[in-house]
Amino acid sequence: MSAASDRERFERLATVCGPTVLGYLARRAEPPADAADIYQEVLIVVWRRLRSVPEDDGEALGWMIGVARRSLANHRRGAVRHLAATERLWSTLPGAVEVPESDLDVIDALEALDTKDRELITLVYWDGLSCEQAATAIGISAVTARKRLQRTRDRLRDQLDQATGSEPVAPALHSRCATG
Repeated sequence: MSAASDRERFERLATVCGPTVLGYLARRAEPPADAADIYQEVLIVVWRRLRSVPEDDGEALGWMIGVARRSLANHRRGAVRHLAATERLWSTLPGAVEVPESDLDVIDALEALDTKDRELITLVYWDGLSCEQAATAIGISAVTARKRLQRTRDRLRDQLDQATGSEPVAPALHSRCATG
């Protein structure tokens, strides 16, 4: 077979058998949105093994469903491994994911911030990065990070003060990253 005829055959298989294979995957993949990724894996196998694919469209469909079935099984095994790895990680971080009751006002105030500002302030205060490190992590200059952090601290402090209805509750927000 020539490269042109290989390409034509592949395109025919994708056109004739592809919708059925994708439907098969969409009904079985969890979440269903993963079906498109698994289908791409099927197409890669079809392309690589094109000369092994039966000539008859009906037989080719069965062959492709077999590939889809194995690809789906691989996907599921990968998901199980990923879940197990995630569970192991969570078990090694016992106190890291618990949110103290006293932080709920802070979390509410943070959620009211713009996404970029929330990322910057949490990198500095919760993750312990310097302004320079946080700036590098989010792709801005250190000068921009310091200015944005100051404005964000002020907004966060105002929101916290309003939420508690008392004297300023966030004096620690004044010190970190003030000079660089």
